[in-house]
Parts: sequence; structure tokens; C-alpha cells
Amino acid sequence: DEMLAADREPAPPSGKSPEDTLLTREMLGYVSRAVEELPARLRQPFVLRFLQETAYREIAEQLAITTENTRKRVQQARAILRARLDSYLGGQGSEVRGQKSEVRDQR
Repeated sequence: DEMLAADREPAPPSGKSPEDTLLTREMLGYVSRAVEELPARLRQPFVLRFLQETAYREIAEQLAITTENTRKRVQQARAILRARLDSYLGGQGSEVRGQKSEVRDQR
């Protein structure tokens, strides 16, 4: 019995199944590639806003563009990513967003 116990793989620390962990890694990889494929003029403000949590005003100053232009570029990047993720998820993206909205509404 001791030998069998040693041969088992430990459960993922998050309590997720190995399949869930793999699916999460796959999704993160896909999202990362999709962000990298954005045109630079959209990728820069998107990364600054969502990955580095920079304020729109600061992004505008860094990129020497208006705050309104910054918002538009981030919005365009999000629209492109949403379309790519919707196609990747086979149309389930809107369901995922709906669930996210429900969670946000419960706060």
C-alpha cells in the first residue's frame, strides 16, 4: 500500500481536477497569443490598462495620445479579443460573460 500511495500524483493545490487545470492553461495560452497578435497601437494600451492596471490618463500621457483615444483603443482591443474568444469557445463566450455579469451584480 505504501508503494501505491507514493506512485499517485498529488491533487492540484487549487482543488481543481487535472482536466480543469489543463483547460485553464490552454485558455490562458490562447488569450496570451490573442493579445500578442493585436496591432501594437491597440495592444500597448490594452496591456497597460488590464495587465498593469494603469489609469487611462497615465496611459494617454505615456503614449502621447488623448484619454479619449486611449479609451477607444482599449475598447477596440477588447472587441477584437471578445470576437476571437467567442470563436475559440464556440459561441460560449457570451454565456461566460453573462455568468461574470451575474457574479458582479451579486456583489
